[in-house]
Amino acid sequence: APKDASTGHPLLTDVVTLAQPEGGLVFSGTLSGSAHSWLNDHAVLGTVLLPGTAFVEMALYAAEEAGCDRIEELAFETPLVLPEDKEVHIQFVIGASGDDGRRSVSFHSRRADTEQGWTRHAVGTLSAGTESIAVDTAAWPPSGSEAVDIAGLYERLAADDFHYGPAFQGLRSVWRNGEAVLAEVELPEQCLTETDAYQSHPALLDAAVQAAVAGGLLNTGSDSGQIMLPFSWNGVSLYATGATSLRVQLTAQGADAVALVARDAAGRPVLSVDSLLVRKAPAKQLGLLRSAGEHSLFQVEWAKPGVRELVQDTGPWAVVGSAEPQSGALVDTGVADGSYETFEELAEHIGAGHAAPGVVVFPVPLRESDDAVAVRAAVLHTLDVLQTWLSDERFAGARLVLLTGRTSALPAAGVWGLVRSAQSEHGDRIVVVEADDTYEDYQQLPAAVKSGEPQVAVRQGELFVPRLVRTGASGQRAGRAWDPEGTVLITGGTGVLGAELARHLVTESGVRHLLLLSRGGPRAEGAEELTAELRELGAEASIVACDAADKEALAEVLAAVPGAHPLTAVVHAAGVLDDALITDMTPAQVSAVLAPKVDGALNLHTLTQRLDLADFILFSSASAVFGGPGQGNYAAANAVLDALVLRRREEGLPGIALAWGFWAQRTGMTAHLGDTDVRRLERAGVTELSTEEGLALFDLARALDAPAVLPIKLNLSSLRAQAGRTGVPSLLQGLIRVPTRRTAAEPDQRWSAARLAALPDSERAPALNELVQAEVAAVLGHDDAAAIDPERAFMDLGFDSLTAVELRNRLVTATGLRLPTTVVFTYATTSALTEHLLAGILESRHSPTRDGLDEVEAELRRTPPGDARHEALVRRLRELAAAWLPERSDDADADLDVSTIDEMLDLAEDALEGLSAGEDAK
Repeated sequence: APKDASTGHPLLTDVVTLAQPEGGLVFSGTLSGSAHSWLNDHAVLGTVLLPGTAFVEMALYAAEEAGCDRIEELAFETPLVLPEDKEVHIQFVIGASGDDGRRSVSFHSRRADTEQGWTRHAVGTLSAGTESIAVDTAAWPPSGSEAVDIAGLYERLAADDFHYGPAFQGLRSVWRNGEAVLAEVELPEQCLTETDAYQSHPALLDAAVQAAVAGGLLNTGSDSGQIMLPFSWNGVSLYATGATSLRVQLTAQGADAVALVARDAAGRPVLSVDSLLVRKAPAKQLGLLRSAGEHSLFQVEWAKPGVRELVQDTGPWAVVGSAEPQSGALVDTGVADGSYETFEELAEHIGAGHAAPGVVVFPVPLRESDDAVAVRAAVLHTLDVLQTWLSDERFAGARLVLLTGRTSALPAAGVWGLVRSAQSEHGDRIVVVEADDTYEDYQQLPAAVKSGEPQVAVRQGELFVPRLVRTGASGQRAGRAWDPEGTVLITGGTGVLGAELARHLVTESGVRHLLLLSRGGPRAEGAEELTAELRELGAEASIVACDAADKEALAEVLAAVPGAHPLTAVVHAAGVLDDALITDMTPAQVSAVLAPKVDGALNLHTLTQRLDLADFILFSSASAVFGGPGQGNYAAANAVLDALVLRRREEGLPGIALAWGFWAQRTGMTAHLGDTDVRRLERAGVTELSTEEGLALFDLARALDAPAVLPIKLNLSSLRAQAGRTGVPSLLQGLIRVPTRRTAAEPDQRWSAARLAALPDSERAPALNELVQAEVAAVLGHDDAAAIDPERAFMDLGFDSLTAVELRNRLVTATGLRLPTTVVFTYATTSALTEHLLAGILESRHSPTRDGLDEVEAELRRTPPGDARHEALVRRLRELAAAWLPERSDDADADLDVSTIDEMLDLAEDALEGLSAGEDAK
């Protein structure tokens, strides 16, 4: 960004005045351990953190520049980690002045060495009108003060994982005087060089806060697995700058807050703080932040779609289905050209010689019910629709738009989850749209389809699309800690992740009573050992054989929870997989996956509604958000869990859904995954979560005020590198920025059917073979495409149904051809597949298009019958048909006596096909 001026401040080095009438300022800078070596002396749990006092210092400097002199509030959201040998870009954003003179302030950072976006760390308000404080000339320390022994203080703090190096060891003396704590602090020698450049040096103010710990007003909290960190500074006023030593008085403001007044040696005020509030944070959270885990928590937001290349022509539209009033309304509003009860009826219409539609809208019938039966019915009905659509080649050139009303019912969530997986298997053939049953929303359907987005919501006539964003902007929730006397229930409790979670809750959250449910119960493998291990850790665990999908059995288990240790938290981690592609999936597979996930979650929801739970946590899956080839049933089930949590939040009940990415530690559901599967995930930008990272993310997610969170490790740099060839997935376009334009002199290196067809005959086949070999190698994870034997069967090379779908999708992107999911098995070698693609490209080159006829059609529909222009076009179409159609039977003249626009256009297209065939024969 352009810089208005350099500030001379050591941390905020530049400032830009925003170009808007109401004003605003953006201060920026770059932090690093090499440029600001004194910051390395401030570490918690071995992680170098920017001290909270540095945020205060920058806010004070920005306030003065903005015409303010007081920090009304500065609240922290996420600690700022300073990675070793890496730079961090920072921005301090000051909002416009309000009518009362107040200005908003927010602090953001971004790693300089990654593709990560900005993380917000603090927000607050600046104001003017600091009240004066009188000079205090009384004796120091006051009479009656008792000295506090601070020898070994920094060693004791280090034992509590607060590591203060020499730059932050400025506490010199501490006294107690009644309810107050008094201290003398001095800026260490290594921080004296830039003192005049700071309002109040962060190391000096930090030493003043340390006095609250030394004097017993605050504690570190690390002995309970919690770390006490600054949460908010309130009422901060600065009276003098450049201080190198302070006399400080601190008083308690409740259990976790202190007030502070700092003066110079003459008793003159330097700085005052009405209240500094600290809050407990999970100790593991900082270890996670150190490994960049702050970038592994995401959530979905709905945003207006950005500018992108639109699909120019969708062709005619049709509506299929008996759902009313949607079907009739879509025709009445002019969006669709015709309505059909079933897909078979539409297919018969096409078979009778009528043009195939370019878009087919199917309004999904949904029951406004949130029970498991309604969810299963909606998912199975949609699966049947998808299988019908995908199996009929007469629809191969059209898009299917699955239209759902704007509803929060759980069946709709299941449908969306299923469709997302279908989209991952079949490219751009399927679009899902949420819209109200209104004229304004239906009028936006063409724009929704032309946007090229796979998922669109129409709200009050505007389009919105899902985008993944980081949770850094979310504040901490005021949730309750888990009562050690309460019972925590974990379904899937004897599985790999359930057992790891049970150990973690005991060691990190102080849980002492566990109820672990699984189908095997005490007979499950490792159950006896797990019980003994948890007992050694200080917890009692009851392992019970119970399927949460069985409501009566679950109710009996819950009724047996002892009153002395009531149920206070639920973690639903049970689940099974039964993978299949959408075209092969059976109703039995859908039911098998929905039961443990959906039925179990709904039973837990219903049976615990009247209990005083601190947390209700559902283990979901990223497949519910991204889709995933072969996991339509699993994506549907987990999407319902995400929606259930939103419903609970609306009802004032606790709820968190964690849509997990891929864990490195194999579980019962992932034990079958091989190297090929892992490489496929890596190509999709997903990397493995270690068990330590996953459990730390669990803790971090619990601290956020976000009902549905995705704990997932994404390699955005890898995805960005692929973007030029494969494009950026729609969901990730808020995280990955790629150039939308190229220079005029830069050739388009992407493969396409047109580019391949334009090559000389002698070059076309070798180029296509090179493309296919490269894509085969990429799918199998080979670096050398030449190592692919063109005559070896794909099955022998290691292909399965999922890798076959991935190769098909890559070739569709590269060539623009329509290819069935079975193409890899039908043309079972690289050479056979190359020949098939070459034939398809040549066919597409010589096949006539209706581009010109589209213009004629548009003109005919704009002009009413009887208009001179209309009649001239009709006459010309009939002349073309009569001149170029092959010889017909005696009924030929009758065939030419057409009455509708569509019939005339069909005749004209037949004529063009005859003309093209004649040209090819020459």
